[in-house]
Amino acid sequence: MRLITEGYDGQIVTQKDIWPEIYSAFQNKTILQVEAKGVRNHPVQGKEIPCVQVHYDNVTGIIPANESGLNGFPQDPAEIETLPDINKRKISRSLENRIVGLPVWILILAVDKENKFFLASRKRALEIMATHTWERLQEGEIVPGTVREVYPKSAVVDIGGIETRVGASEIAWGWVEDARNILERGKTYQVKVLRIDKDNKQVEVSFKQAVPSPWPDCAKRYVKGGIYSGIVSGISDKGVFVNLEPGVDIFVHHPKFTRVKKGDKVRVLVHRVDVEKQRIYGNIRS
Repeated sequence: MRLITEGYDGQIVTQKDIWPEIYSAFQNKTILQVEAKGVRNHPVQGKEIPCVQVHYDNVTGIIPANESGLNGFPQDPAEIETLPDINKRKISRSLENRIVGLPVWILILAVDKENKFFLASRKRALEIMATHTWERLQEGEIVPGTVREVYPKSAVVDIGGIETRVGASEIAWGWVEDARNILERGKTYQVKVLRIDKDNKQVEVSFKQAVPSPWPDCAKRYVKGGIYSGIVSGISDKGVFVNLEPGVDIFVHHPKFTRVKKGDKVRVLVHRVDVEKQRIYGNIRS
């Protein structure tokens, strides 16, 4: 009789040996995607410097700060080690804010199976991916873009190893009060390639132009003299933005006798619809 255990249903969970994959990636210079788990100091070329700790299955890897693909600090481990502690902490904070918690590409530089450890470079992986992307990228096409950073009025997006900044005007149709309410760091979205400058290694992309525009159709739904309900979506020094539908906002002057705040439901009177500039103007009804 075969030895079995209570609850056995014929399926056995086995532990996968990940090292053949790691060795293969190292020998063939294959790019892997790993999880950026944290930041810690680690010796690199005999120098103790800030590094990103990454995990590939149950194996730990280290990306030295100078191989992180980030700029703004020395790219030589020896030079980094001589920096004052406050500068090293700034490097660690930069690594934490811009990489940790995200999936990242790496190229394995060295392996140490005895200590279950590998040394890797994100910078070199990005350079390889960017080369391939520049070769095939075309203006007008829709491509996936991963958000690396989000600010109130802009976002940094990665398309195949190429990072580019997108302003609020190209993040969404309509008023963008805070891009952090629209985009999420680490998430991948569709973006449209607007312009490519291979000589200067620059590319412009748009989130909003990757999805259908509400214009000019919305001009048939909101006409001069019409009164409509909406939600206050933003407030500036010059006036108030009221959202009528996704991607469509009306700009109104500040009410004289009342104050409104973001999220308030209001009624607006349309004074003018500018289809060419994709703008609607009016005032808040008291």
